[in-house]
Amino acid sequence: MKKAFTLLELVIVLLIVSLTLTITLPAFFNIEATSMENFENKLKTATNSVFNFSNPIELCADFKENSINVGKEKISLPRGKKLKYMILPGKIISSESSSKFCISSKGFKTIGFLAKESTNKYLSILVFLPSGETEIRFLSEAEGETFKDKVSKGRIVEWFNYY
Repeated sequence: MKKAFTLLELVIVLLIVSLTLTITLPAFFNIEATSMENFENKLKTATNSVFNFSNPIELCADFKENSINVGKEKISLPRGKKLKYMILPGKIISSESSSKFCISSKGFKTIGFLAKESTNKYLSILVFLPSGETEIRFLSEAEGETFKDKVSKGRIVEWFNYY
């Protein structure tokens, strides 16, 4: 008597393998998009849930760890993006001049972050305090410089009118 697999057993094995590949392969080939989506979701969730008017917290740019800290939560930037600037009205802090810079969410402020990509593009992050509303965009190098200028001079309305 020969021992062999039945057609039903082969179909079941092929079905299991195809389902497994359907679920796992997109995760391997779409790592960058997933990590950017995770970063956006974590940052927006942290800023929206932590900020309130009665209990100010610290918002930090940790240039050494390549992360943004919202209270006690550390949110690392996605692979390929290096945090370069934290922009406050009247002040620009760069990764070359500081390893970490923190500010309290007390008062009405707008804080910008610029992370540089390897392709000479910028990831801009704009956080409105104390509400915690967050705006994330990809910019060209020239747009990144305009972003730094408008946020540091407190001209946020001009920025939104321009873009």
